[in-house]
Amino acid sequence: MSKQIELAERIDEAKTRLEKGERPGDAMATELAGKWSVSVRTAHRYIAYAKDILDGYIQKRETIIQEIRAEAITEEIRNSVLSSLELEAKLCAIIEGKLMAEKIVRTKDGQYERISCLPSHRDIIYAIDKLFRKRGGYDKILRSNENPTVFKFEVADQKSADLIKKAMGLNKPNDDDEIF
Repeated sequence: MSKQIELAERIDEAKTRLEKGERPGDAMATELAGKWSVSVRTAHRYIAYAKDILDGYIQKRETIIQEIRAEAITEEIRNSVLSSLELEAKLCAIIEGKLMAEKIVRTKDGQYERISCLPSHRDIIYAIDKLFRKRGGYDKILRSNENPTVFKFEVADQKSADLIKKAMGLNKPNDDDEIF
């Protein structure tokens, strides 16, 4: 029984020195072999056991850290999805005119008062814009307009044509474009 205790103490001492950052080389093995009155090869074996124990501890810590990270990421994703859905629900409620808004208005007396009201047309348009941007609706619209429509104007004289070209930002009024 005492040999097992002695072996555990020796491995624990090697493990402690390794934890402190000492390198497990021949110098450490020679020093420990002299202290324990064993061969250098036996000291190397004790150091190898200590390294295996430390590797097991490190792997357990890394596993725990990975599990905690996975739980945190999962929780963050769950909160993000919920908040995204909640945002869409509120935008839809504004668009439908169901969400009451609070506005601060100034009364005739000069006092400020909070009132509840339905969303204004501006609020509804803003909510539609946000919802389209969030869902990527504008990307589809932009892709469908890759071939823009060309407008053709019929004008009575060259002076009118020059004015239209100038108004449209064409720098060369005499340029023959497809617009005319």
